[in-house]
Amino acid sequence: MPSVAPAYRHGLQALQNAHRQLVTCADPSRLTGSIDLDTALTAAKPNDPRWDYGIGLRGGRHNERAIWIEMHSAQTSEVRAMLNKLRWLKDWLAGEGEPLGRLTDKGAFVWLASGANRLPRTTPQYRLVAREGILPRKRLDLL
Repeated sequence: MPSVAPAYRHGLQALQNAHRQLVTCADPSRLTGSIDLDTALTAAKPNDPRWDYGIGLRGGRHNERAIWIEMHSAQTSEVRAMLNKLRWLKDWLAGEGEPLGRLTDKGAFVWLASGANRLPRTTPQYRLVAREGILPRKRLDLL
């Protein structure tokens, strides 16, 4: 089981610069760190549909929670890939990544659209991702 601890970075430093620009936090002191999960597990799981990033966010009483971000094109043809990535991440958090899984709430999974959002609300694919709670968005504002 590969450890992802060496990939941990302060604040949002684990996110690629272009991706980091899409995440804001009203109180940056609440950001505990981040991890590029995709890169950290590439060698150990080269063929898995790995999720991109995890971000640690301190709560009101110094408890920490994890937010998981996937940068992916938002098109109807990509919905199945996103659902596979989400299933992979949830399985990983329940197994090898269980310590991080304990910090993860149900709504902690975010799909950041790379490029234009081409997932019309009237499509069955939109309803699928809506049911899973991962509708694509352009930015993530952490409160």
